[in-house]
Amino acid sequence: MPLIAIPAAAGAAVIITGGVLLASHGAGSTVGAGIQGAPVTIDRSLLAGQSANLPPVWMGNTGNVTETMVMRADNLWPHRRRILRASWVTGTGKAFTVDPGHGEYVTGLVVHVPAGTEPGTYRTALAASASAGTVIGRANFGAAAATGLRVVVAGESSIGTDRMR
Repeated sequence: MPLIAIPAAAGAAVIITGGVLLASHGAGSTVGAGIQGAPVTIDRSLLAGQSANLPPVWMGNTGNVTETMVMRADNLWPHRRRILRASWVTGTGKAFTVDPGHGEYVTGLVVHVPAGTEPGTYRTALAASASAGTVIGRANFGAAAATGLRVVVAGESSIGTDRMR
Protein backbone atom coordinates (compact mmCIF):
# COMPACT_ATOMS: atom_id res chain seq x y z
CA MET A 1 0.00 0.00 0.00
CA PRO A 2 1.55 3.35 -0.99
CA LEU A 3 2.37 5.98 1.60
CA ILE A 4 2.09 9.65 0.78
CA ALA A 5 4.09 12.05 2.92
CA ILE A 6 3.39 15.74 2.66
CA PRO A 7 6.03 17.90 4.36
CA ALA A 8 4.36 20.43 6.64
CA ALA A 9 7.16 22.33 8.40
CA ALA A 10 10.06 21.83 10.78
CA GLY A 11 9.61 18.31 12.09
CA ALA A 12 5.98 17.89 10.98
CA ALA A 13 4.59 15.78 8.16
CA VAL A 14 1.22 14.42 7.10
CA ILE A 15 1.08 10.76 6.08
CA ILE A 16 -1.91 9.15 4.36
CA THR A 17 -2.17 5.36 4.22
CA GLY A 18 -5.20 3.20 3.45
CA GLY A 19 -7.94 5.38 4.93
CA VAL A 20 -5.97 6.23 8.05
CA LEU A 21 -4.41 9.66 8.41
CA LEU A 22 -1.34 10.16 10.56
CA ALA A 23 0.11 13.55 11.40
CA SER A 24 3.60 13.58 12.84
CA HIS A 25 4.38 16.27 15.33
CA GLY A 26 8.02 15.70 16.10
CA ALA A 27 9.86 13.64 18.72
CA GLY A 28 8.58 10.41 17.12
CA SER A 29 4.94 10.94 18.09
CA THR A 30 2.07 10.66 15.63
CA VAL A 31 -1.62 11.50 15.70
CA GLY A 32 -3.78 8.87 14.01
CA ALA A 33 -7.46 8.14 13.54
CA GLY A 34 -9.19 5.02 12.30
CA ILE A 35 -12.82 4.02 11.83
CA GLN A 36 -14.65 0.81 11.00
CA GLY A 37 -14.43 -0.09 7.33
CA ALA A 38 -18.05 -1.14 6.87
CA PRO A 39 -20.54 1.64 6.16
CA VAL A 40 -23.20 2.35 8.78
CA THR A 41 -26.73 1.40 7.77
CA ILE A 42 -30.10 1.00 9.44
CA ASP A 43 -31.77 -2.39 9.01
CA ARG A 44 -35.04 -0.85 7.82
CA SER A 45 -36.36 2.03 5.73
CA LEU A 46 -37.63 5.12 7.47
CA LEU A 47 -40.50 7.41 6.60
CA ALA A 48 -40.16 11.19 6.53
CA GLY A 49 -40.55 12.40 10.11
CA GLN A 50 -39.21 9.17 11.69
CA SER A 51 -36.06 8.60 13.74
CA ALA A 52 -33.90 5.53 14.34
CA ASN A 53 -30.94 4.58 16.49
CA LEU A 54 -27.74 3.90 14.58
CA PRO A 55 -25.70 0.82 15.45
CA PRO A 56 -22.51 1.40 17.49
CA VAL A 57 -19.68 2.80 15.34
CA TRP A 58 -16.04 1.92 16.11
CA MET A 59 -13.30 4.55 16.01
CA GLY A 60 -9.70 4.05 17.06
CA ASN A 61 -6.44 5.79 17.82
CA THR A 62 -3.87 4.63 15.26
CA GLY A 63 -1.23 7.05 16.49
CA ASN A 64 1.25 6.54 19.30
CA VAL A 65 0.03 9.19 21.77
CA THR A 66 -3.18 9.33 23.83
CA GLU A 67 -5.76 11.39 21.92
CA THR A 68 -9.06 13.14 22.41
CA MET A 69 -11.26 11.75 19.63
CA VAL A 70 -14.62 12.95 18.34
CA MET A 71 -17.18 11.46 15.90
CA ARG A 72 -19.07 13.81 13.57
CA ALA A 73 -21.38 13.55 10.56
CA ASP A 74 -19.64 15.20 7.61
CA ASN A 75 -20.72 15.39 3.97
CA LEU A 76 -17.73 14.18 1.97
CA TRP A 77 -19.76 13.65 -1.22
CA PRO A 78 -21.18 17.09 -2.14
CA HIS A 79 -22.03 15.95 -5.69
CA ARG A 80 -24.73 13.60 -4.39
CA ARG A 81 -28.31 14.44 -5.18
CA ARG A 82 -29.59 13.16 -1.84
CA ILE A 83 -27.31 14.31 0.95
CA LEU A 84 -27.99 13.23 4.50
CA ARG A 85 -27.41 16.52 6.34
CA ALA A 86 -25.25 16.52 9.48
CA SER A 87 -28.20 18.09 11.32
CA TRP A 88 -30.12 14.82 10.84
CA VAL A 89 -27.65 12.97 13.10
CA THR A 90 -27.60 13.61 16.84
CA GLY A 91 -25.30 12.19 19.48
CA THR A 92 -22.12 13.21 17.66
CA GLY A 93 -19.51 15.55 19.08
CA LYS A 94 -18.85 13.67 22.34
CA ALA A 95 -15.13 13.59 23.18
CA PHE A 96 -13.40 10.32 24.11
CA THR A 97 -9.89 9.93 25.49
CA VAL A 98 -8.37 7.01 23.59
CA ASP A 99 -4.98 5.40 24.25
CA PRO A 100 -2.68 4.47 21.34
CA GLY A 101 -3.75 1.27 19.59
CA HIS A 102 -7.17 1.26 21.27
CA GLY A 103 -10.66 2.22 20.20
CA GLU A 104 -14.13 3.06 21.37
CA TYR A 105 -17.60 2.13 20.18
CA VAL A 106 -19.62 5.31 19.84
CA THR A 107 -23.21 4.67 20.87
CA GLY A 108 -26.25 6.90 21.17
CA LEU A 109 -26.16 8.13 17.58
CA VAL A 110 -29.65 8.79 16.21
CA VAL A 111 -30.75 9.75 12.70
CA HIS A 112 -33.85 11.96 12.36
CA VAL A 113 -35.45 12.20 8.91
CA PRO A 114 -37.18 15.60 8.65
CA ALA A 115 -40.86 15.73 7.73
CA GLY A 116 -41.32 16.36 4.02
CA THR A 117 -38.10 14.57 2.99
CA GLU A 118 -38.34 13.04 -0.50
CA PRO A 119 -38.10 9.23 -0.59
CA GLY A 120 -34.77 7.76 -1.67
CA THR A 121 -31.34 6.79 -0.42
CA TYR A 122 -29.46 9.48 1.50
CA ARG A 123 -25.73 9.35 2.24
CA THR A 124 -23.13 11.15 4.28
CA ALA A 125 -20.02 10.16 6.22
CA LEU A 126 -19.31 9.58 9.86
CA ALA A 127 -15.81 10.88 10.57
CA ALA A 128 -13.63 10.11 13.58
CA SER A 129 -11.04 12.75 14.28
CA ALA A 130 -8.09 12.95 16.64
CA SER A 131 -7.11 16.19 18.32
CA ALA A 132 -4.76 18.56 16.54
CA GLY A 133 -1.27 17.12 16.66
CA THR A 134 0.69 20.09 15.42
CA VAL A 135 -0.01 23.78 15.24
CA ILE A 136 2.06 25.64 12.65
CA GLY A 137 1.10 29.26 12.34
CA ARG A 138 -2.67 29.17 12.01
CA ALA A 139 -2.83 25.58 10.70
CA ASN A 140 -3.77 22.68 12.97
CA PHE A 141 -2.63 19.26 11.81
CA GLY A 142 -4.66 16.40 13.17
CA ALA A 143 -6.07 13.19 11.74
CA ALA A 144 -9.47 11.92 10.65
CA ALA A 145 -10.95 8.82 9.03
CA ALA A 146 -14.46 8.35 7.67
CA THR A 147 -16.96 5.65 6.79
CA GLY A 148 -20.26 5.93 4.94
CA LEU A 149 -23.69 6.38 6.50
CA ARG A 150 -26.69 5.35 4.39
CA VAL A 151 -30.36 5.86 5.22
CA VAL A 152 -33.27 4.81 3.00
CA VAL A 153 -36.40 6.95 3.17
CA ALA A 154 -39.38 4.92 1.98
CA GLY A 155 -42.14 6.06 -0.36
CA GLU A 156 -42.60 7.13 -3.96
CA SER A 157 -39.93 9.45 -5.31
CA SER A 158 -40.25 12.16 -7.92
CA ILE A 159 -36.44 12.51 -8.19
CA GLY A 160 -35.40 9.12 -9.59
CA THR A 161 -32.72 6.75 -8.34
CA ASP A 162 -29.40 7.58 -6.73
CA ARG A 163 -26.70 4.96 -7.03
CA MET A 164 -23.40 4.68 -5.21
CA ARG A 165 -20.57 5.79 -7.49
